[in-house]
Amino acid sequence: MESAVIIPLADRIFTGSTRHSGLMKLKKNIATSETGFIFNPATGDSFAANALAAEIIGLLKQEQSAADIKASILARYEVEPTQLEKDWDDLVAQLRDHNLLD
Repeated sequence: MESAVIIPLADRIFTGSTRHSGLMKLKKNIATSETGFIFNPATGDSFAANALAAEIIGLLKQEQSAADIKASILARYEVEPTQLEKDWDDLVAQLRDHNLLD
């Protein structure tokens, strides 16, 4: 399974990690597409997400809990729970760093 990643279209660099398992909300004004395009109209920043990150972001927009999203990923993909946690933490850190979460 590939890691979930979002990449800023401007610089294509991400770092960071932190733990999050509760309900997270994508900011209401964030525009997304099924193909992984993310746009923050407040800042004008654009990002590209890989397929898994786009799927997760779509589920966040539907206000699914982190636990439910992780359970769904574990059921559908061949991934160890510890790897999922690491990838999850990295994705959430990226979303927070780029001011995409409430």
